[in-house]
Amino acid sequence: MPSPKYSFRLPQHQADELEALAARIETTPGMIVKLLVSRTLSEVATVLDDHDQQLENIHLAIRDIAQVFRELIAGDVVASDEQSTRILDTLEHLGRAVDSIRDSAFVRPSTTIQDLIAAHDEKPVQQSLRI
Repeated sequence: MPSPKYSFRLPQHQADELEALAARIETTPGMIVKLLVSRTLSEVATVLDDHDQQLENIHLAIRDIAQVFRELIAGDVVASDEQSTRILDTLEHLGRAVDSIRDSAFVRPSTTIQDLIAAHDEKPVQQSLRI
């Protein structure tokens, strides 16, 4: 099966710069774009994993701060007043927010594209998909 071809539009100044770069290194603009897209796509998983690790570290730090603060309240080092309760509530809110960000950033497998292709392939008369 041949590789699919993709095309996209660039602003004229970027297209001019791409043409100049291609001429300078004696290649085609398509090869440069292919290299950039391939490299970017290959790095996405690593970037997402690093992002998730950093968010996990933030979440753990917030949880540890809240735990130490609770111990200080329990040991009567910090007063158990309304302000302390507000601090704990804020720490819990921050922890939930970071958890929500991690959850929403998690890449889940999706079959939407495969379902569209399968539905298209099963039609008795092939037609182009509408955009």
